Amino acid sequence: SRLTASERRQLYARVGLLTETVSPTVAVYGLRGATRLDGLADAVVHGADPGLHVLPLRRLLGWNSARAATPEVRIVENPVVFEDLIDRLEGVSDRQNLPTLLCTSGWPSDAGWRLLELLEAGDPATAFLYSGDFDLAGLRIAAAVQNRFPTRFRPWRLSAADYRQAD
Repeated sequence: SRLTASERRQLYARVGLLTETVSPTVAVYGLRGATRLDGLADAVVHGADPGLHVLPLRRLLGWNSARAATPEVRIVENPVVFEDLIDRLEGVSDRQNLPTLLCTSGWPSDAGWRLLELLEAGDPATAFLYSGDFDLAGLRIAAAVQNRFPTRFRPWRLSAADYRQAD
């Protein structure tokens, strides 16, 4: 069987051949912290204000785990939807209970997959709520997230009723 680009990069990394790690990125809002490989907190995502971060794979490879703000990480594929959600959250006065949002910008890059793995390592109870476009690509991404994290995946606004309402 043919390997995906992500599977090829993982195979290369296992044998000591690391591919480029700067351009694969993932956008995230609401991380509560990350632990580096040396056991220290990463200062970039540490603090009371969750903020927006665009994280390259290079930074994520230096982490052991990441912590979401709440037990649910909301994943979207569309950057416009992601920005709309952030705009709504930035109007909330209680900044302590904001959810963690993750944007894959289409098919998840290695950085996106890595961040989900780090969030999984950060809290065994974290659920991944995915909402994507009602098209083949969006449903393929949903299936990929579900296949990779079967016990954590929860569809979010992906029901038949949601589809009819969006029409």
